[in-house]
Amino acid sequence: MSWLTAVKKVVILSACLLPLTALASNIHVNVEVLGPSCTINNGETIEVDFGDEVLSTKLDGNHYLEMFFVNFQCNASTPNTIFLKIEGEQWDNSIKVLKTSKVNLSIEFFRAGKWFPLNERLEVDPLRSYAFEAAPYKIGNLKVQAGPFSAAATLAVYYE
Repeated sequence: MSWLTAVKKVVILSACLLPLTALASNIHVNVEVLGPSCTINNGETIEVDFGDEVLSTKLDGNHYLEMFFVNFQCNASTPNTIFLKIEGEQWDNSIKVLKTSKVNLSIEFFRAGKWFPLNERLEVDPLRSYAFEAAPYKIGNLKVQAGPFSAAATLAVYYE
């Protein structure tokens, strides 16, 4: 054993033998928990139906666009700044579209004619109504099997 190796072992052993001390202090926290100050669409489920005949050759996000509306009912204690987010399972980490029950098929969302990424928030005015569009979207040139599909997302409101 060289001298340097022996010193390292002694230092490590010495560090392990140092007494451990802890200081304690009391912390008092007062918190007021508030109930939700906004309700979306009277708490009802928003259903988007793309119809009975969706062709796999037109799953490009431009066809079968279906509009849905988001309305807020907020009480007086609502903070000035609120955000809306469409939350759901993404197809993968790089493409922010909603995964469906069908392999290689997802749902894209649009707001005011522009793509609205899944799981990203939008600052909203609780006194306004917002229109969104949803469309089925095939991932790249991957094949989509025929048959029914479904997907679920959550509309969430965040307060600041």
